[in-house]
Amino acid sequence: AKEILINRNNVHSLCKGTDGKKARLYNIWIRMKQRCNDVSCTDYENYGGRGIKVCEEWLDYKNFYEWAMAHGYKKNLTIERKDVNGNYCPENCCWIPPKAQARNKRNNHFVTYRNETKTLAEWSEVLGISACTLRMRLKNNWSIEKAFNTPVKGDRNGNKVKKHVS
Repeated sequence: AKEILINRNNVHSLCKGTDGKKARLYNIWIRMKQRCNDVSCTDYENYGGRGIKVCEEWLDYKNFYEWAMAHGYKKNLTIERKDVNGNYCPENCCWIPPKAQARNKRNNHFVTYRNETKTLAEWSEVLGISACTLRMRLKNNWSIEKAFNTPVKGDRNGNKVKKHVS
């Protein structure tokens, strides 16, 4: 009983931040489990409802905490499943910035141009053309070549957009 109490207190101390509130990492762990296991969770349909699970090892917070610390966890990063259809487990997860994580979603629009595949958001950054403009051009059946190489005449304020692929 004494050993169980010591272990429980050690795990519990990992759950709290320096301010005494629940640690960010602990909240990430709780939300990860909720998405996969709690049918009343709003995100369940996209995770547990699709068969995505948290591996047995990570059901113990201490194991998840130790993996996170050994694999680059920082407060400005989010947990990422490399395979969006795969489980939460050490082999399929890493820590990345939120912007990068947004690019690994099932609803992203991927476009291959000149043998390079990127999301529409990434192409938007490369080309200097808004993702909305690119999306509308493609929706209106423009070829990828034309959509990516036609300069934008101006924004709503009449400012010229200079950058485009030649």
